[in-house]
Amino acid sequence: MVGGGNLARPVTRLMPAAPACPAHRATRGLASAARPRSFPPNPTLQRQSCDEGRVQRFLAKLEAVLESEELSPGLLNTIKRAAGSALQDLPPPDDTTSDSGGGSGTNSGAAGGSQTAAGQTAAGAQTFEALDLQLLFAHDCQAKGCADAACPLCERSPDRPCGRQLGRSYLVGDRLAARCGGSLRLELVRRRTGELYTGVLPDGLYLELRVVEGALYEARFADQAAGLARASEADIEAISLPPATANGGALLALMGGRQPADLSCGGRSGWGGVTTLDMQILDGCATLPELRINASGEQLLKGKGKKPQFRILVRARLRGAADASGTAADVSAAASASLINLRPAISEGFAVATARMKGDVKVELPLTTDEARGIVNLGKAACAKLKDLRAAAAEKRMELQLPAGFATAITHVGQLKSLLALASANSALRAQLQKLLVLGEDAWEEVVEHVGQAVEPDSRMRAWFEDAGSMERGLLFLCAQAKVDLDRPAGERDGVHFLEGSRFGVARHP
Repeated sequence: MVGGGNLARPVTRLMPAAPACPAHRATRGLASAARPRSFPPNPTLQRQSCDEGRVQRFLAKLEAVLESEELSPGLLNTIKRAAGSALQDLPPPDDTTSDSGGGSGTNSGAAGGSQTAAGQTAAGAQTFEALDLQLLFAHDCQAKGCADAACPLCERSPDRPCGRQLGRSYLVGDRLAARCGGSLRLELVRRRTGELYTGVLPDGLYLELRVVEGALYEARFADQAAGLARASEADIEAISLPPATANGGALLALMGGRQPADLSCGGRSGWGGVTTLDMQILDGCATLPELRINASGEQLLKGKGKKPQFRILVRARLRGAADASGTAADVSAAASASLINLRPAISEGFAVATARMKGDVKVELPLTTDEARGIVNLGKAACAKLKDLRAAAAEKRMELQLPAGFATAITHVGQLKSLLALASANSALRAQLQKLLVLGEDAWEEVVEHVGQAVEPDSRMRAWFEDAGSMERGLLFLCAQAKVDLDRPAGERDGVHFLEGSRFGVARHP
């Protein structure tokens, strides 16, 4: 009986040895996921020739701890930084001569947060200039579902891996993060291979974050990062949001009002926010501090901004040596030329609304039972027409080419999905709907794409079996929208395979 039986059996006995779906690897996959990128080669350690045996013992111990702990994947980046700091604190051996013969390396956060070698030569600078590098936004996705459309456990789950780094929209007060809640970071990679670059950087290199207007950026830079790498300072200023004091606020603000000690953050700040932000690179990565959305697009753009309202630009900069007063000298144009092949990172566009507009924020992965107003590019006027398509068409003297008996009161995403399926096979109907709803080609395609991602509601229970072959004994788990409550089994049941085809939806693999 469900809810009865012996629930004291260890759940792990019923779990397969090799989960087929990434959604259910749980903590077992954490250590293996951490291994490929947790500890990239550290040039500072190599130059100091630290005792390799001690380092290996440290890594082995840390790996053992990771294997035994149940950690969230979102902690991987924190573990990486902590391990890097611990390794750097190891004392050097008696012979501190660098293997490269060029002196010891340092992480000079106070001088701009770059990794430098004190004896860096002109040849080394030329080598960096010849590199083809790219800054990219990245995050460790927290989604539990997989991207396999045929996965029986995830096909109805809205908790899918993120398709972009930033969300499409935010509310004032929201934390700046990926849709899944993952923290954002910058990665410096080789463009051709995507490999993380952890080599020596030019003296005084740091990263500058700016918020730019989406419409101005798209009008000026068709080639995106390639064009930005060669943009003049005037071009960058032209697309950037003005200082906070000029428009009564700033889009971003540091959460808690404190500057992280390990990020060397700086830049122009204003009324409760920051307009630019400086960060350092450590082992090829720079983690964004905790930022919150401080103002809406309506407030900052005075209603003139077209969607997407904003983008975030991060570019590499060079800071000269400080003089006696502590002021950094300007870097010559010749020195800045070494960054010409280091392309900036530009985020996807996003919009920001006030809390009173919360109902109008579009859900990235909607349910078929959600209201149609949650679909991109469908405003109040379009949704009003969808509620009575025939009347709206008659007002425009159109006769929609719809099958007899087709319901024309479109209020929910599932109904809209059926309508778009008809339009995809009927070009005349598509043209009528585009005209009626005032949707251009691009806007129409965005609507089709968004609706196509909609999933059916799913509250079916899940079952795991002790023997996947016989499926005669298993555990049942409650499930809400494809999110399984694995912490509390609903009950143990014999002959659970008889539930197949019912609302319980037997899962053949976790």
